[in-house]
Amino acid sequence: MAQKWNQKILYIAPWPGAGLWTKKEVKTLADLKGLKTRTYDKNGALVMEAVGATPLALPFSEVYTSLQTGVIDSVMTSSPTAVDAKFWEVLKYFEPLNITIATNMVTVNLKAFEKLPKAQQDALVKAGKEMEAAMWKGVKKWDADMVNISKKNGIKVVAPSKKLISDLEKITENIRAEWLKGAPPEAKQIYAEFKKKVKR
Repeated sequence: MAQKWNQKILYIAPWPGAGLWTKKEVKTLADLKGLKTRTYDKNGALVMEAVGATPLALPFSEVYTSLQTGVIDSVMTSSPTAVDAKFWEVLKYFEPLNITIATNMVTVNLKAFEKLPKAQQDALVKAGKEMEAAMWKGVKKWDADMVNISKKNGIKVVAPSKKLISDLEKITENIRAEWLKGAPPEAKQIYAEFKKKVKR
């Protein structure tokens, strides 16, 4: 990172996984077909296309009204975002599929960092380590708290079956294969280590 992008990483932290927030209950692969889903990145859009849904890239400021008017009927996002948007007013179900799991990275320009007095550098590094530890420790509880708020407001959580997860993995194999073709060696190594760790 320092050499390639001239950045100093202060911390890397996880974000709760993205699932589907829907108007209709999704239990099978067939239930995903025909959904009009707001997605936020290329990979999410590719997944929805693979299952026969229609991904739409919309600014988040337009999502609520698009749900009200029927432009979309579902959203791929995480629990904190759903709570912020009060999805229970316009949607009924949450399927925690973990379609994408993002991480946040906070960096500072390396040259600017190196110009700071040593005491300030040390303070930034220390604060970054503390923040990273706190966020990794608290992300599961944060996610659970946000899901519980959604449930209390009327959202029904539909846990995915093993068959649905298996079907999703099969139908998205080509997406991963295409990504791997152009991935740099270090990314391929990370992917291989991840697969080994999750035993899939």
